[in-house]
Amino acid sequence: MHLTHHVLRAHDLRAPNAHNPAQLRAWNVAADCETNDALDSWQEVPDDWPGPWHWDLPRSRAEDCFQMLFDREFVDPASGAVSWDDDGTERVHNPDCGSAVTGIRDAYEAPDDSDGVTDIGARQLRHVVANDIVDYENSHDDELCGDLGYWAFQQIQHDAAAPWSRG
Repeated sequence: MHLTHHVLRAHDLRAPNAHNPAQLRAWNVAADCETNDALDSWQEVPDDWPGPWHWDLPRSRAEDCFQMLFDREFVDPASGAVSWDDDGTERVHNPDCGSAVTGIRDAYEAPDDSDGVTDIGARQLRHVVANDIVDYENSHDDELCGDLGYWAFQQIQHDAAAPWSRG
């Protein structure tokens, strides 16, 4: 579910234009914060998964969280590892969610010519999931997930606003 949320939220397309491994690791933490904060609203995430609560950050988009982590000096500029204090014990998070977050294929991932998720496949996945969420919320009295429902609505609005032709 966690990695799927990275694809749905297009973290690979939103990643900073950096090939510095330290910045990419920090981006992964920021994207994890955005993802885990949303997941935590409807399922409990493990304590050692990063969320904005570890750094007393407000709920925010990954881009804002990325900047705040650097501004508040939680990121080791050399390694990109991000630490927090957990009841007097320093915990360090050095994530690797791969190309789902950075857009850069790691050596352990399937090669480009594999049956992995393509850019077009990721767009189609986002579209189908967004429509399914909106359909669910329209047919039920309860909300599936506030943040996910908001995301789905934004996806559909974006699709509707896209021009049908170039002419």
